[in-house]
Amino acid sequence: MGKLLGMFGAVMVYFCIASVITLAVMLVYAKSQGFLDPDKVATMLAVARGDELPAAKGNDGEKENPKNATYEELEQFRQLRERNLELREQAMRNQRDLLASERLKLQSAIEQFADDKQEYAKNLVENQDRAIQQGRDNIRQLWETVKPKLAKELILNMIDKGELREVAAIMRDMTIAKQAKIVAEFKSESEQAKLDDLLRLLRVPNELAKQDSGLQPVPETANP
Repeated sequence: MGKLLGMFGAVMVYFCIASVITLAVMLVYAKSQGFLDPDKVATMLAVARGDELPAAKGNDGEKENPKNATYEELEQFRQLRERNLELREQAMRNQRDLLASERLKLQSAIEQFADDKQEYAKNLVENQDRAIQQGRDNIRQLWETVKPKLAKELILNMIDKGELREVAAIMRDMTIAKQAKIVAEFKSESEQAKLDDLLRLLRVPNELAKQDSGLQPVPETANP
């Protein structure tokens, strides 16, 4: 019986030694293949000793500490970082192109506004000139229609209001015959003095033309 127990004990010893050798071989192989790292070894030792397991790292820890990642993970991380950089550069280029486009639109709008303003000012001056000339034509037609004495009174009334140049501008377009009939009605000394000033303007058309742009339109005078 004792001999049997001795043989059984020897078998158990040999089995334990073989198990330790096998485990050692497996650990060496695993480490050489990269299956083991310090964290895994620490975990295995803690299990063997019955200690508390070290806190496992999440995905954020692996991303923040890529030195423990595999080659494929490092390559993926590098490609992702390059892609992010490309997207940022593309976004900056898009913003730059958009800014350049908006600047061109603004410049075009400013130029168009300047052209419209110039065209508006030109049309305004032309419309004012046409309105002034139309008013003068109406007054001239009235003076030509009424009796020369009444036309003289209307002319003197305008001269007394300081509109001598406007009177000259209106009479300038009248025929010589109509002018002569009206001028013949200026008989008193005061009327002759005013007539002299009027005729002086009619004799110097260039002087009168200089003032045309500053003249105000004369309202149409009703026939009393």
